Amino acid sequence: MRARLTLQEATSKQSLTWLWTGPFPVHQTSFSDIASITQRSPEHGTLRAGKGIELLSVEISATGSALHPISLQEFVVATSRTTNVTTTNWILRDEESGATLPCTENSETRIVSCSALSSAMGRIMAGSSRTFSLLADVSIAGNSPMHTLSLRFEPGSPNAAGGIGWTDAAGTFRWVDVPALSGVTRE
Repeated sequence: MRARLTLQEATSKQSLTWLWTGPFPVHQTSFSDIASITQRSPEHGTLRAGKGIELLSVEISATGSALHPISLQEFVVATSRTTNVTTTNWILRDEESGATLPCTENSETRIVSCSALSSAMGRIMAGSSRTFSLLADVSIAGNSPMHTLSLRFEPGSPNAAGGIGWTDAAGTFRWVDVPALSGVTRE
């Protein structure tokens, strides 16, 4: 990949040309941005069996143009667990409105995806934040004292999809410019 810039002087018609060779860094521009993602649930805790167990809670804040609020479209986390832990009925809950969205878990990759957030549920105005919690029904087989479930959110990059899909009504993005969450482990 190459880039060229040529400047020509108006009266003498002399020109200067600069050539650059790539690779060039990939970037994207947006009117608004996700300013921070703060983990509200503790990093470590006790894993309990039951229905609707809260496993992760994050606060997402936005910055940018009031004319282009952030609208979350997808929330994705990677999970890992011991073989005696089973999860079903994943739900993403907006703590502000109480609205919920069913999520799916890929049984092979253990990726949990919460897709197609409504604009009301996913909208974050510039200068404000929303808290979302991820819940699931958790089963722990047998009497083994060893049972672990871990969740991790990845920010992604312009070249690799991350854990949040969002739009500012002008562009669609699958990454955020914030550090990865350290993850949540329940034992």
